[in-house]
Amino acid sequence: MKNPTPLHRAALLALGLTLAPLAGCGKSEQPQASASRSSQQAEDKHDSAGERGAGPLKLGPEEIAAAGIRTDELKEEEVSERLTVTATIRPNQDRIAHVAPRVPGRIVKVHAILGELAQPDKPLFTVADLSRLWIEANLFEKDLSRIQVGADAVVTVAAYPDAAFQGKLTHIGAVVDKETRTVPARVEVANPDGRLKPEMFATAAIPTGGKGKGLLLSEEAVVLMQGQPTVFVEEHGGFEPRAVELGDRLRGRVVVKAGLQAGERVVTAGTYALKARILKSQLGAGHGH
Repeated sequence: MKNPTPLHRAALLALGLTLAPLAGCGKSEQPQASASRSSQQAEDKHDSAGERGAGPLKLGPEEIAAAGIRTDELKEEEVSERLTVTATIRPNQDRIAHVAPRVPGRIVKVHAILGELAQPDKPLFTVADLSRLWIEANLFEKDLSRIQVGADAVVTVAAYPDAAFQGKLTHIGAVVDKETRTVPARVEVANPDGRLKPEMFATAAIPTGGKGKGLLLSEEAVVLMQGQPTVFVEEHGGFEPRAVELGDRLRGRVVVKAGLQAGERVVTAGTYALKARILKSQLGAGHGH
């Protein structure tokens, strides 16, 4: 059409205005659909990778032997019941001396308390033998019938979480505090290497003489993962990390309060090698993202 009439020009203009948005919509839908499919594929890939990471750690026989991995079946054993109390470490009052002058006088030379007036009723300094310490605790009156003087005790402190100090209950007070309904008690413990310090907080576990059933696990089987005590359980053809709740320590072993059941096979040697493999795989997964 060489010379379109005004009516033709108006019709063509209207057609162009109508088709342009349609063409624009067609072009915009294709990238959006493509992006949606890519996003879905990425999510599917991430989910499948997460499922693979959540499964047990599988090793071949040669890898297990090289890592020194051994497992044992967890069994219920007879465990002595214990009373666990919080306590504070104090100097042994039978091994402490307060030095005071015999007559009044003025201190003129000393490696400190200079110019201070010395009086017979005021100690100049205190000397303590810290090779044996007192662990002072308070016992609730309801627990008094469960323990007696002379019982062994195991003392632990936060400063040395892997150490247990053997002591003995040497004193139980004669009077109940009317406000707290507790009785003071004292555990004496040797401190030859000086690791225990006066005023440290401590925990004392005292046998009550009762017996019960419990799951005991070697302390070597337990590792910390993200701050949580963890063991490895042999199942589904591999080694599965399992968070556990622990109780009292008993001479190199620890009571498992929750997280495991009798009959399960637990890794008792080579635990740190398994932990290292898991940490390495997690680092690798992080770099992949």
